[in-house]
Amino acid sequence: MEVVNNNDVVRNFIVMALTNGQDFSKRELKNNAKIFYNKIKDNKKILKSIVDVLYLTSYIVTYYTYAMYPDDEKTKKEMAFLNSYDSTEKLVKKLNFDSFYNLCSDTVSFCLSYDGYGKRMCILNLFNDKDNVIAKFPLVINDFIYYLRKIDENEIIDYYNFQKDILKNDSVALEKAVCYGIELLIKMQDYDPDNYKEVINSIASQYYTYNKYLLLNNYNLDEYALDILDTIESGFEELRGFSLDNIPFLKPLVRDFLEYNKLSLEQKKRMNNFFVESEYNNKILINNSNMKIREKLREVFGNADLADENVCKTYKKELNYLKNSEFFDSFARILYTDLFTLIYDDFDCYPDNEDNQKELDFMKNINNINELKTYLLEDDYALLEAINCSIFFDYLPLLSKKRMLLNMIDNNMYKYFITNEYKYDVLECSRKYNIYDAYLIYKENLNYEEDKKNAIAKSSKDLNEDLLELNSKDYNDIIFDICNIFYKYNKYKISNNNCDSDMVVLTNNLENDYDLFLNNMNKNIDIKLMLFQTFYEYLSLSNLDKLRVQTHYKELVDNGKVKIFNKKNKNS
Repeated sequence: MEVVNNNDVVRNFIVMALTNGQDFSKRELKNNAKIFYNKIKDNKKILKSIVDVLYLTSYIVTYYTYAMYPDDEKTKKEMAFLNSYDSTEKLVKKLNFDSFYNLCSDTVSFCLSYDGYGKRMCILNLFNDKDNVIAKFPLVINDFIYYLRKIDENEIIDYYNFQKDILKNDSVALEKAVCYGIELLIKMQDYDPDNYKEVINSIASQYYTYNKYLLLNNYNLDEYALDILDTIESGFEELRGFSLDNIPFLKPLVRDFLEYNKLSLEQKKRMNNFFVESEYNNKILINNSNMKIREKLREVFGNADLADENVCKTYKKELNYLKNSEFFDSFARILYTDLFTLIYDDFDCYPDNEDNQKELDFMKNINNINELKTYLLEDDYALLEAINCSIFFDYLPLLSKKRMLLNMIDNNMYKYFITNEYKYDVLECSRKYNIYDAYLIYKENLNYEEDKKNAIAKSSKDLNEDLLELNSKDYNDIIFDICNIFYKYNKYKISNNNCDSDMVVLTNNLENDYDLFLNNMNKNIDIKLMLFQTFYEYLSLSNLDKLRVQTHYKELVDNGKVKIFNKKNKNS
């Protein structure tokens, strides 16, 4: 979720006014500041709003410099001047051009000379005196929220947009943003490796979407781009290991990430829609770091039986490894997120149950993640219970998760949260239910059914139950996508004399009149289940067999022998 800092919006406006988007000398900066000052000095309301941000920014920069060089006489004088006023109003009353120029100079320095980490260090240093600073500069809260949050990939996009606005030159702005992004990522590797993992995963996912789309649409990619795609497809762990301090690797990764984000929403939508039919072939990565952690917990603790009195002994080794891991904090944050979500869901279903109320109060009263970590580290069974909650949440289908999370939002429960990891789940579950979710049902059932026929039958039933919860538009969209696969696969089977008579009739009905087919299917559960079973039968094919189906269908299309499915005109 993108965060906008209104203070930076004003700062960027000021920098644009003072520099005109060009390289500048000190004399030019002073001349432009004079022009700017003369324009606003008589409008007290505008002057006050501008000086609010200038005064704060100058204080941020000077406070940081003073902390590093407390004996520097020039910095002492600047700090004394800034502290001589207890409000912007008093400063504005005595403001002259020289003072205005000094404030502007510090603001330009903050915007153009400090990278993302430099700004964060300035704000973090200021945060040590937050009570006094907030009293003096209420606007500083915007900076605290923005600069003390976790870094995400939007920081690089914001920098690119800022440079483009200033320089009025896209190619130069892109090069500057690439350098900035690389520098940011390398610093994150050292100072916040967990945050680095999240950001590099997200950047890689968007790089992958962009370049995989180009590759599958017959664009020529250089060997290095193909190598990066291979690295990403090998898994995020290998990607992160290979990217460490590797500037030649990071440079094209960041560049194409930015190229992807330069696209219009319509172009991005076209790319993502291209992958909808391919998602069940794992052509695109789903980026939710929470899910990766849950999958790991399920892999290790998925068979733990909490009813077994010896369960803690059975999993002693695994529990100790988890507790001593450098990543335990990351695991604890997901456990907290899932515990709170499921406990509130129980409470919402049974609000009169005293135990549910006590558990909810317990979660609300946790002040920081270290409290929960201490609690879990001291009680192995409590840790296993928390892990079991995350595993249970991981098993839930998308619509069940969406219901829980929307209920949390509707009842304003996230105001109690001490972590932000829930946002990844909210974003993941806010997407539209699509054919990829239908694939996940089959993939999940394969974990429990050795026989593919049983997995197909159960998946068809589960999918039908899921679809009943969708609104009519979403329902019709996913049914159309499934019919598309059903039709292509059966055309292949008919050509190979491998399709029974009932399926031939259904395929012909679909070909002749989609709306009539849809109407009959909605009235007859048997037709719907046949549709789903054929869809899942196709999913169970090897990649080579799927390619045969797709190639055969393309030949039929080229020869004008089949219906062409088109969502804009379903009967075309």
